[in-house]
Amino acid sequence: MNPRKLQWIWILFFPFFFSCNAKTETKIDLKKEDQLSLFEVFHEVQVVLLETNAESLISNIAKVIFHQGYFYIFDSHSNSVFCFDEQGRFIFKIDSEGKGKGEYNKISDINIDKQRNQILLLDPVMQKVFYFDTKGAFQNVVSIQTEQNMGFQRVHALNADTLMLISRDNAFVFFSISQDRIVYSAYPLPASLPMAFYPRHHVYQIHDRTYALPPFGNMIFDFTEIKPVPFYELDFGKNNNTKEQIDELFKQFELWKNSGKVVFTSSQIAGPGKWLNHYVLMVNETTRFRLALIEFNNNFKNLVIDKNTGKTYVFESFTEGTILPWANIRNDMAIAFYNPPLTERDRMLIKIDGLEDYYFNRNHNKFLLEIFTTEDQKKLENFNPMTDNPFLVVYKFRK
Repeated sequence: MNPRKLQWIWILFFPFFFSCNAKTETKIDLKKEDQLSLFEVFHEVQVVLLETNAESLISNIAKVIFHQGYFYIFDSHSNSVFCFDEQGRFIFKIDSEGKGKGEYNKISDINIDKQRNQILLLDPVMQKVFYFDTKGAFQNVVSIQTEQNMGFQRVHALNADTLMLISRDNAFVFFSISQDRIVYSAYPLPASLPMAFYPRHHVYQIHDRTYALPPFGNMIFDFTEIKPVPFYELDFGKNNNTKEQIDELFKQFELWKNSGKVVFTSSQIAGPGKWLNHYVLMVNETTRFRLALIEFNNNFKNLVIDKNTGKTYVFESFTEGTILPWANIRNDMAIAFYNPPLTERDRMLIKIDGLEDYYFNRNHNKFLLEIFTTEDQKKLENFNPMTDNPFLVVYKFRK
């Protein structure tokens, strides 16, 4: 990457990091291991079996959204969105792949526009956002015209007029529907940045406000009014990453790209003897808690900040043996889902890539049978992963 461009990126990043307007949390010690029960964070854990029939067969769950009593499930393999009610009964499917009106080429993300009460489907190939009502009927499409494809990965409805997108070129892109143009872009990304490090899990919405953590930063910003306003800082003290460390990592990304090396886990860039001290994989927030998942010292570190008490907890696993179900958190709810075990071919490829430590030697469990009620355990007695749809595990946060 051009050193001048790299400097320009950091000139853009750094004035925000040290703004006096931001809240600074107490320094977070990533080396400590606190004891915290799952049920000190969640007041209920519930299993939802999803109805299985010819119309509702799910291949691969990429995202789950709960909205107004329904689960909207994005299946990345079938390029479809499935809707189930709270009891797991199948309601409808959006399966509109094609070239006609209301039809898409490929989906990279789904979301909910709360102002319109509609489902958003993002097509990164056509650079279009499709709007469907909550019954699955096509309503409208917004086309984002640019000189070249920007590789959009995620979409959020900032308000009734503005879409916030995560792209290959800029971390955050803001598109005005009424003006039919991009009105603001923030945090350019180097062309050599591996897709695994796009900030796909670094944007969250709560109480009608939108927050985001820029790539490789520590400051979370409020983007509700489009221009970023510092909100609060994740201060890891001696384990913060320096500008020099990140500069060196960006140079390494360029070398890896030129050599054809594929980099797709945080363990490859952060930890002892690597480029970074830590890497933040996810940030989110509920009414009561601030949450983060962090790569540190060759393991995952869960961070829970209790806004009611001011206490900060850092741990590898809850005392029950699980980690934060971090990928689908919104509306004071987290949703995990059953994933089939790795195949022998998967295991062989992992060993070839030298990633045994990441996949085999750390805790990836978002749930265990022991945390379920007796009633839910009985539900799973007849579950057959070969013939049944994946089941959901719904966690309800304490407030």
